[in-house]
Amino acid sequence: MKQQVYDLASESPVPRKGTGRLLALDILRGITIAGMILVNNPGSWGHMYAPLKHAEWNGLTPTDLVFPFFMFIMGISTYFSLRKYDFKFTLKSFRKILRRSVLLFLIGMAVAFVVSIAAIKFLMGYIRRNDFKPFGYYRIVLGILVLAYFLFLK
Repeated sequence: MKQQVYDLASESPVPRKGTGRLLALDILRGITIAGMILVNNPGSWGHMYAPLKHAEWNGLTPTDLVFPFFMFIMGISTYFSLRKYDFKFTLKSFRKILRRSVLLFLIGMAVAFVVSIAAIKFLMGYIRRNDFKPFGYYRIVLGILVLAYFLFLK
């Protein structure tokens, strides 16, 4: 089955060149990611717009729909991906899944490495400017509290 993509300007089916991606799925994915960003960063946690809050127990808000939409997108994407292999576990499909998994893992490790290097550079700059005193005060206070607990409260 050849996928058809509609040109939004003329509303006529245009065969997709290249990857054969489904435009509607890409648009839904983009809207869902924008919803995730909006829900997780509402601006002020003290004064939130009501639809950006989760329902207490019964009810439904747009916030409660972000994860189901994301799961729907994952399921449809998996269906389209496995349809190429006739839904059978072959060596070719295993290689593709393994390659993609390793690639995603390595990208995650690279991002974590870059973020940790940036955090270490920031922390070392703070220590160079302010010395080690702030890092020692909390240890002294914590030691006094633990000592007081075991000596007087126990």
